[in-house]
Amino acid sequence: WMTCGLALGVAALIAGPTAFVSTLLPILIILLLCPHRISHLLGMVAAACIATLIVTPWVVYALDQNPEVWKRWLADLGPNHVPVGTFWKQAGIRILLVLTAVMPWTLWLIAALIQPFSASSAGTRMRLFLGWAWFVTITTWILIRPDDTTIRILAPALPAAAILIGQLFQQFADLSAEGRHARTWRILRWPHVMALLAASISLPLALNFQDSLMEREYLDGLLTATMHGSYWFGAGVVLVSITMLSLHWASKHYPGRTLIAWSVWTVTAFIVLLIPMVRGPILDTTVSAP
Repeated sequence: WMTCGLALGVAALIAGPTAFVSTLLPILIILLLCPHRISHLLGMVAAACIATLIVTPWVVYALDQNPEVWKRWLADLGPNHVPVGTFWKQAGIRILLVLTAVMPWTLWLIAALIQPFSASSAGTRMRLFLGWAWFVTITTWILIRPDDTTIRILAPALPAAAILIGQLFQQFADLSAEGRHARTWRILRWPHVMALLAASISLPLALNFQDSLMEREYLDGLLTATMHGSYWFGAGVVLVSITMLSLHWASKHYPGRTLIAWSVWTVTAFIVLLIPMVRGPILDTTVSAP
């Protein structure tokens, strides 16, 4: 919950103070629908308090620089007044971006959205419903926001998606400890491992041969800075090794250990791509002297 609060604070810094509406609204819904889940409720309230402490200095500074900025914040709370056809087009794009933003966990997010309605235990169903309500409420809020900067308003949805997926894997771990294995876990673990294995091989290989892909007009320009082949080879070996370790744990029905391995893979892949990307042309900026 502390990590979630920090993430919510960063999200509010990116999306503006109106992001707190999408943060606090699910908490109010859970308070009304799940009054006996005090531990989860207190965790979400604590996350919101941490986020508030992070954002408060920025809000004070913004009001000091522009005392009228609160009017624009209130305007941002309004619905997205656009034609019906445009609204559904924007909604489809934003849903697609949310699902893309959580890669490679997209399959698990979709499964988690269905899982609360298929769990056999009432207690488990209620526990999963907490994260479900949080994510669905924020996603609905994203769809009606009048803001056109889609990437910016997606930030509050990511912590909610992480909690929802985490609760799903907690259920998998609890069932595995009892010798039972959820059907969702038994099916989706294999495509996830295969997707990670394909990405572990194809991404370093493709980025190592960017020049050849540009000559054949598969790429319009360099995606990252040119790195020595040993860098991409080492990255591929590390990613494949983590994937094979996760495959071992997944085959033995250890959802908790598998989740850790997949999380390490995600962080490692992000760092591997970030280092050459910040040196590449996409994120290259030129600051000119006045």
